[in-house]
Amino acid sequence: MRHKRMLAIAALTALSACSAGLMHFAWPQHSGGYYKQIFQAGNQAFVNKDFAAALERYKELLNMELADPVLYFNAGNAYAQLGQAGRATYMYEKALRLDPRDEAAAYNLRKVEPEENRQTPFILLAPFVSLLRFLTLDEWAWLFSALWFATAILIAAALLVETDLPRRYSKFCAWIVGAFCLFALSMLGVKYQTQVLHDEGIVLEYVVTRAGPSGEFNEEFKLPTGRKVRVTHQSPEGWCEIAIPGESKQTYIPADKLGLL
Repeated sequence: MRHKRMLAIAALTALSACSAGLMHFAWPQHSGGYYKQIFQAGNQAFVNKDFAAALERYKELLNMELADPVLYFNAGNAYAQLGQAGRATYMYEKALRLDPRDEAAAYNLRKVEPEENRQTPFILLAPFVSLLRFLTLDEWAWLFSALWFATAILIAAALLVETDLPRRYSKFCAWIVGAFCLFALSMLGVKYQTQVLHDEGIVLEYVVTRAGPSGEFNEEFKLPTGRKVRVTHQSPEGWCEIAIPGESKQTYIPADKLGLL
């Protein structure tokens, strides 16, 4: 019995420690009153159809690196009203990274982004892709942590309970919750890989890519404003090496023409 208790304590300690480590995803903090004052000034300018003034207020807050989906959404609306579809696409994408269930941002994104960005997943993978997009990276981390901790509790219960029926029930539940835990871990891994390890970017303005990191290299691809690409390397000379979906070779674009997600 003592041996089982030691195993249960070890399971709880190891799983809980790992779970706590995965929960360290913090949002930037901001000064509430000052933030609201500038934000409301931008909203009022937008209502007055002074979209340039509204954008200036929003950009002032964006320079503070605030992780606020509403701020990105409003800035996207201002860019869209000013006819800057590429920057509007970028702002809506940023908003959806923070709040993937924002239907208004998703709707506006479809209005301004180029057709090339809308890739239809394989029919059998479509439900998993939709589920992956439904939660943010932080939310997948929290879900995995909660399931991991629940698995630890159930394993400990199965080891400590002496009665046959409750022990079997605990084991069965541990297997079920553990399976969901592994699924959440796989989704978290995919989300982390696509959003952190593989940088994506939005073309802010119409641009012609080059074969190398300089304007002296040959022209290659004409990219429309708002096109989504994968960033493979950023050079100190102010150029980014990118991979275009559907193209086999990599190409280069000026860094100031690209918004990193």
